[in-house]
Amino acid sequence: MIFKNIKRWKVCKDTEGLLFLAQRLDELLWDYTLDSYKPSSLNAPFLCKEALSLIQDIESGLIDEANLKHVLEELSWSIQHDPIAQELLDLQVNAYLPTTYENLILPALKRKLDVLERSLTPYRYLHRCFDALMMAVQDTHKKTIDLIVKNIITTLINIGISKKSLYEKTQNYFFTSDGPPIEDCNILATFLKEIYPQPRRFIVYHVASDLICQIKDSIKAFNMEIIEELPQEVQALALKHNMLKSPSQCYVVVNAIKEFDIYSAQEAASTRLDQVSDLFTLFHHRQQINYESTAIVTSSSGGILAAVTITKGAMDKPFDLPADKASKDLNRLVKSIGLNGSSFERFNRVADLHGVCVATDIVENQLVNLWTALETLIPTRMKGAKVANVVEAMIPFLMTTYFNRIIGRLGHDLITWKRWTIKSILNRVPDTVGGSVTQKLLALLCVQTNQPLRDELYTALGDFHLLRFRIFSIAKIFSSPNSTKKALEKHEKLVRWQIRRIYRTRNLIVHSGAKPTFIHGLVENGHDYLDLILFEIMKFACGDYRTSTLEQAFDLATMKYEKFSNQLSETDSFDALNCQFLGSNKNALADISRQPWGKEPESL
Repeated sequence: MIFKNIKRWKVCKDTEGLLFLAQRLDELLWDYTLDSYKPSSLNAPFLCKEALSLIQDIESGLIDEANLKHVLEELSWSIQHDPIAQELLDLQVNAYLPTTYENLILPALKRKLDVLERSLTPYRYLHRCFDALMMAVQDTHKKTIDLIVKNIITTLINIGISKKSLYEKTQNYFFTSDGPPIEDCNILATFLKEIYPQPRRFIVYHVASDLICQIKDSIKAFNMEIIEELPQEVQALALKHNMLKSPSQCYVVVNAIKEFDIYSAQEAASTRLDQVSDLFTLFHHRQQINYESTAIVTSSSGGILAAVTITKGAMDKPFDLPADKASKDLNRLVKSIGLNGSSFERFNRVADLHGVCVATDIVENQLVNLWTALETLIPTRMKGAKVANVVEAMIPFLMTTYFNRIIGRLGHDLITWKRWTIKSILNRVPDTVGGSVTQKLLALLCVQTNQPLRDELYTALGDFHLLRFRIFSIAKIFSSPNSTKKALEKHEKLVRWQIRRIYRTRNLIVHSGAKPTFIHGLVENGHDYLDLILFEIMKFACGDYRTSTLEQAFDLATMKYEKFSNQLSETDSFDALNCQFLGSNKNALADISRQPWGKEPESL
């Protein structure tokens, strides 16, 4: 979260709600936002579509009926927590969904879901969201704005609009130095009209290896053709972006692309080129048809002419260590990791699969390999379904680190905003002398007697409405152990559903070749889950536990989660000391180097 340029803004009471909306949009659409603050993969309209699609797959024998229960539970929960969805229904949610998930009669359920889907069509839902957002912004109701805008972005992405396109429009409308002054909320209506999903037809020009010329007749089936020269209106832009072909290359035109924006069009064109390349490789293994990452995108009706580079893949969006820091941590890992035998082999295999995911640009392959990596990493249990075992094994890692990630990101955002202001406030938090930023921040948010310091922080944040809202929301979660426990239970429920969605999507890719609109979000989440679990395992294997098998690491994680839950349940109220377990997550690879004895003794 970064405080963006607001020089064009007339900051006053009339624009406070709009500024909060703009800051939240910026966060929702930024690639490196913490997953807890990103758009949901699905909301009520698209969960309903997922349930109907799942019934069809069950009837086709592609997936087990046991998976339907979890989708219906999530759909019911989503509607109950979505006032817009509730407004669009003629009856209570129980009139559309079963109250029990045993012995479901699929034809009868499908009829009711069909009616529900008609009530929650994406465009009908979007129109109501736009109206409600306008009112919430005018009333400066930040909690409502937060809920509605998150659902709007989820809806737009699932309809087919590129997140990058939405991000650029947000920057252009609200944060660039050029443009008209923003003095009231009137610009919001114009912005909503600009992001409203309207499909267009595009033509995409690519530079590809001349190997594709050998199949110039075959590519016509993909609405592609080879041309000798670029159209005159395209040449100048191609020259500017160094897109002129070399003697070993040719120009390929991808026609008849129906998408919502230039980035979605470029992705669709790249998908067709990948399909042609893969089919060619079936018959010729030694060479592949390659193409440049930048393309020229034009609209069939004119008015759009842009050079577009392949958007950042879902596997490229986590924070990376600098190269020198990464090399030091790798050296620590190699010297210190305590995994032995088959566990070390499995760990290496997972690292290989992770590398394959990063190397490929095909998002379906990324998802399949991520799930394979998780299955390889997680110990096999004797009882229950495989997906249930995977979920149960992952949950302890993901839950015990949840609050630590939230506090860590909040501390980063605060220090990035105004380092010395934050240090001045944190240094006055009682009973935290010598503590870290995370420890002081936890005490500031958890201890009720620190309210005056929190109020001082709220005042200091000035026009950074989103960061103030975030601190207020987190402080409310930490206001008591009971509210903290409820927040953890909610997060666990959502994570369980998301892991199962990754599993179902993996099965659909393998068995039917389907590619859902929300697959990019699943890859981002799956990558986060895998990275987090890997680093926690490294912590156990390199630190003072010195676990020697993956089974030990997973059992230890389960015990730590039980300890964490017990500690939360047994705490009546937070003070500066007893709240620290919420963020007690040390660096996985540096632990061993900080021990007083310096290093592990050599093996006998």
